Amino acid sequence: MPTELYKIGTVAKITGISVECLRAWERRYGMDLAEKSGRTRFYHSNDIDWLKQVKSLLDQGHPISQIIHLNTHELEARLEHRKVSVLKHSSDRKLKIALVGGGLLGLEDEREVPTTIEIASRWPNLESFENGIDSIHLADAVVIELPSLDFQLIDYYREIVSCPIIIVYRYALQSELEIAAKNALPILSWPTSWEQIEQTYIAEKTQPALPIDLEKRFTDEQLVDIAKKPPIKESGLSPHSIVQLIREAEALAIHADRYANNENTNIRITDLYRHAALEIQTARSKLETALEL
Repeated sequence: MPTELYKIGTVAKITGISVECLRAWERRYGMDLAEKSGRTRFYHSNDIDWLKQVKSLLDQGHPISQIIHLNTHELEARLEHRKVSVLKHSSDRKLKIALVGGGLLGLEDEREVPTTIEIASRWPNLESFENGIDSIHLADAVVIELPSLDFQLIDYYREIVSCPIIIVYRYALQSELEIAAKNALPILSWPTSWEQIEQTYIAEKTQPALPIDLEKRFTDEQLVDIAKKPPIKESGLSPHSIVQLIREAEALAIHADRYANNENTNIRITDLYRHAALEIQTARSKLETALEL
């Protein structure tokens, strides 16, 4: 049975790694995944799986130079090491959670709480939770039951609660679920289980921040030297001007990233900043590619 092949543009969309970055890895590190037919590159599905693993490690802060030559099993080992380290940290003591909502209190009565979880506080509804919120410091996370996925209400509780919040909702629109997914919002649909709550907490703790320098090709010192070079003959572009634009883009990306990862920022605004940061990083990557030509 023939293997399905994917063009480089499709691979970029699936993996989140830009076309420019994939080509730069081929030039700089000798990455040889693609089959070439003329000027067109084609990738296999197992190549895409490998690139997804690389992207996950990049998001965790691993330099591309240290992982680009690893095989699938070696990448899996590094990813598993990160997960195990978080699990080990969590297993040193019980996960203390606070429950908000009658359904969750009923879950505690109906199903035995695992030995890895300790219920630090209980409130039957949101009103009693707000009145007793001073004791929230005892919990590692708060699990809040909502009848509907109300982002305004979620924003409000994110502002007044210092620890991570896991939302258990009963009803939601598809558009609301998409917004939650884009923002990696820890949510669970009702009915839920203790296992799902624990896994969601672990996933939230291991969620990487948006990487600012994911595709940086040059150090600051290298950019200083490049800016002194004469105009590029083929295009007439000035390296000094390109370097200036790269610095502006990097500063703007850092500014957008601050708000994209700010716990006190409105969820809808967070979504806009996150997309802006990614778009700016893509623009900077293209500017850096121009310096490599």
